[in-house]
Amino acid sequence: MTTGKLGEVVEASTASFTVHCHKLGEPPPLGSLITVADGDIHIYGVVHNATTGSIDPSRKALALGEELASADEVYKEHPELTKLLRTDFTALVVGFKDKEEVRHNLPPRPAKIHGFAHIASKKESQDFTKGFHFLEVLLNADAQNRDAALAACVRQAAETQTDKEYLVRAGKELAKLLAQDSRRLNTILRMMKA
Repeated sequence: MTTGKLGEVVEASTASFTVHCHKLGEPPPLGSLITVADGDIHIYGVVHNATTGSIDPSRKALALGEELASADEVYKEHPELTKLLRTDFTALVVGFKDKEEVRHNLPPRPAKIHGFAHIASKKESQDFTKGFHFLEVLLNADAQNRDAALAACVRQAAETQTDKEYLVRAGKELAKLLAQDSRRLNTILRMMKA
């Protein structure tokens, strides 16, 4: 069972999806495991980027608070901002669930536009992150912040696992996968401790 509807898919490919958040300024944390149901499959993605900006990409937001003490006051003075701004996040697809089988590869089709995105439940996260196949998908993704998203995802996954050595095992798996790139490995391991 998934938790808390975050928003709707507004752009999708088999490798990633972008969600327009229903609440301005409230994307899920970096590294969160997100699920989008699409008929008989559940597509899983890891949040790697979030943005807040104008609903019209050709018009940038303007500074409005020179005489005000806080951002909250800006929103009180200009309530229309909640309709002129939007928060989106993008998730890298790391797998899907077809019937009862979890698969750590790309789904047969992209997430459905206007499909609802949810943070995966603790049980879904446990099941999906029990094995480490998703690490390779994230490591090989062509996306900004992928390593930071991977580290955050592993930290969050460790909180759902009953295995107290989960982070150690994840680190060992990353060491195998990045045997030829010790600099990148050390950077990810440092971020996993944060």
